[in-house]
Amino acid sequence: MASWPWEFQAAAGGASVVGGRGAAFAPLPILSAVVVIDEHDEMLQSESSPTWNAREIAIERARRAQVPCLLVSPCPSLEALVAQGTQGPQLAQGSQEVGLAPAEDLQRSEAPKGAPEDRFALRQLLEPSTVLEPRGRLGRLEERSGWAQLTVIDRRGEDTGRTGLFSSQLIEMIRETARSGERVVCVLNRTGRARLLACRSCGTLAECEQCSAAVFQDDSGQLVCNRCSHTRPAICLDCGSMALSNLRSGVTRAREELEALALEPVVAMTAASSPSPADQVAGSAAEQGARIFIGTQAVIHRVQDAALVAFLDFDQELLAPRYRASEEALRLLMLASRQVGGREGGGRGGGREGGGRVGGREGGGRVVVQTRRPDHEAIEAALRAEPLLVSIAEASRRELLGFPPAANIAVVGYEAAAEFIRRLGDPEGVEVQAGEDGQWLLRSRVPGRLQDVLSEVARPAGRLRLQVDPARLRR
Repeated sequence: MASWPWEFQAAAGGASVVGGRGAAFAPLPILSAVVVIDEHDEMLQSESSPTWNAREIAIERARRAQVPCLLVSPCPSLEALVAQGTQGPQLAQGSQEVGLAPAEDLQRSEAPKGAPEDRFALRQLLEPSTVLEPRGRLGRLEERSGWAQLTVIDRRGEDTGRTGLFSSQLIEMIRETARSGERVVCVLNRTGRARLLACRSCGTLAECEQCSAAVFQDDSGQLVCNRCSHTRPAICLDCGSMALSNLRSGVTRAREELEALALEPVVAMTAASSPSPADQVAGSAAEQGARIFIGTQAVIHRVQDAALVAFLDFDQELLAPRYRASEEALRLLMLASRQVGGREGGGRGGGREGGGRVGGREGGGRVVVQTRRPDHEAIEAALRAEPLLVSIAEASRRELLGFPPAANIAVVGYEAAAEFIRRLGDPEGVEVQAGEDGQWLLRSRVPGRLQDVLSEVARPAGRLRLQVDPARLRR
């Protein structure tokens, strides 16, 4: 194996080049196979212009070189599943470490016969009877054992104005784990997340009728969806009440509340508060003896050997105004599973409303989610260790909203964006939507059409940022 500077990679010979997303461009004299580990990871997406995704580069390099391409992920992206059906890369799914077969054993697959060429074939490709099942998938027993036991705490019937962010069941689990001398990680993603509203009468979350994202209340009192811009009156769809409450709470306030309830010192961490590596963070004098940590999702990476990872308000992930919200929510549960260890014996594990032993690492730790959407596909997928449940639900949602891989999109921004859009005109097969932040969203449901149109537009003078199929939309 080799992980050498760029100038040595060209002379790597028969060795393997290992690296981050930049390794996708490694100038190897002979390319025998390409492997992408954690193909779902957003870090494979380069945000600097020109934007690119290492997974897509790897697939294209393998196609041109006519060599095998293996995508590995415990929770495959829709893009990977569709690519498997149309372009030939193999997809190995599993939450355990995956042993790689020799390159000659990775047979290149053929694209499905009769696939339509004039439109995206997402629905056909994701039928459970066709290529939805990854060809390199691990056995179900082995795959289940890699996912942690999951406890789902349903908060729909609670008065959060009285109980606050922490349910009594979660507090008991935190105390029990801390008393046993093991570490607890509490995750609360506040910055840049959905502003959640819930009915004061029945506790039901206010959601978009079209795409199920969280909604916010504008100055006129209407409920507005940040994902698809649909509006509706501020009325609970379950009970008809017009009384809604804001559920937002920050990390600092949550730390103070948790410290009082857990009767233990609590260390707060956010992405900006402590940039040091995990070993330095855990080794500091103030934190060395700490057993309870709270922060944004970065805390999952920074605290090692946790026995319990709790998501205090998982609805912020499930209903976030991002078109990949369900996939990203499931990946958070996967990251937490890697932290606490898999379930013992590979059984179903976990359950709704608690139960099971917390702490003690013989059979792995436990992941807990507090939610008002216990029936959401991402939670069900983690409970059943079946990530493809999210893929099935996402396929129809992406087709409805026109997001990748059911369509191609592009975001045009910066000072020269307006002139670029003027020169673009009104091309056939391309939708143009103006945003409030000076950006434009372009969309085409015809494969390759958007790329062809963009390549024909003369670039204007000035700063211009063009992102094709970005991982996230800032709308």
